[in-house]
Amino acid sequence: MAEQTQAAYYTEFGGIDKLKVGPLDLPEVGEGEVLVRVKAAGINPVDYVVREGHFQQVVTNAFPAVPGWDVAGIVEKRGHGASRFAEGAEVYGYVRRLVVQHGTFTERLVVPECYLAARPQHLSWEEAGALPLAGLTAYQSVIRPGSSRRAKRCLS
Repeated sequence: MAEQTQAAYYTEFGGIDKLKVGPLDLPEVGEGEVLVRVKAAGINPVDYVVREGHFQQVVTNAFPAVPGWDVAGIVEKRGHGASRFAEGAEVYGYVRRLVVQHGTFTERLVVPECYLAARPQHLSWEEAGALPLAGLTAYQSVIRPGSSRRAKRCLS
């Protein structure tokens, strides 16, 4: 039987009333992946747009779908080949995948190690968990106007 985690998820598109909270199967930690205990997850406008089904031409969903792309947490387990972070390391990252299914609104999350960076110690858990998508948007808008190639590279 698969290990489980508590998560916020939806099984069909719609309003906030479609969100449920309960146990879901936790994917196995694969090669190059880590298991992260979530301390904070950012909420962004794109989360409701995806949940309502308005973004299907950009990202597909697999139900049950756990929303959320921003995370800060602690590495609990490493898969084979995952060596950047030790167990117990504090990390944060933008963990958007090609298919919305295993998002950050969960107690524990399996994610490719390359999606993560060391959490800046001067940021609280909440600040680190809210920074990735908003920070990427600001960077692309102010520092590198019109550039989205770097973000797309990690998704492929």
